[in-house]
Amino acid sequence: MTECSALLSSILAGESSRWTCREVSADTVLLVTSHHYADGDTVELIVQTVGDEVIVSDGGEVLARLDSMGVNLDSQSRVGKSWKRLMAAHALEDDRGQLVRRASIEHTADLVQEMADAVANLDGLRLLAPVPRRPAFPERLTTYLGAEFPFVEPRAKLTGASGSPYQVTAAVGSSERRPVYVQTAAGQNTAAQRSAVERCFTMFSDINGRLPTERKLVVLDDEATPQWRPEMINLLTGVAYVGTWTARDQWTEFVWGNVPESRLMLPSEQPTRG
Repeated sequence: MTECSALLSSILAGESSRWTCREVSADTVLLVTSHHYADGDTVELIVQTVGDEVIVSDGGEVLARLDSMGVNLDSQSRVGKSWKRLMAAHALEDDRGQLVRRASIEHTADLVQEMADAVANLDGLRLLAPVPRRPAFPERLTTYLGAEFPFVEPRAKLTGASGSPYQVTAAVGSSERRPVYVQTAAGQNTAAQRSAVERCFTMFSDINGRLPTERKLVVLDDEATPQWRPEMINLLTGVAYVGTWTARDQWTEFVWGNVPESRLMLPSEQPTRG
């Protein structure tokens, strides 16, 4: 005889065993869920408690993943309209590139489950990306790094001074002792580029003091995207060294330890003043 209570307990016990939780500050934890994105990567959520409210965020992962795949979320496109419908259906907010939901603290368990389902669902829009496609920019960069350096850790994790967890494109160097943390930035239009720059700036600003500037590098995709606005580039130099894909020979030397006087490592024709 099968009893519902025993069956449900077994199912829930198996489900919880596939979740892990790590405290990153007094009021914030990083949850590694049992859910997965369309490409098999695990869904991770940031859960923060503020008074009687709980805030659950994807940490900017979904928008970064879709942008790296070349998915156009312009509001007039078919994908953009699907994005708006899904955002509304899941009651999600776009908070500076991070998908967020809020609820009273007694609804934390339900909110986390719903958020994990929501971000995996939204990431499925990658299936509407143009095909065939060339490898996404982070993939191309990571492949290049692997061919040039003895140590490469894709999707390396960092924790900021605020306690917020971050994931960079890669940690790379001659050894694992003092790697350079590399973050890509790409965008099919000015709005997407601005979002990518804000994400890089927020992350590298938060780990200022914990990581010297010469161990932080932003690589701009200047091959398949419009020209980057000078003010965006100049903003990034306040927290990191900045290079581009087409001038990768310059920042390759930087990663090897040959630190230049200027934090800009760009093609000679790239403007840096507005």
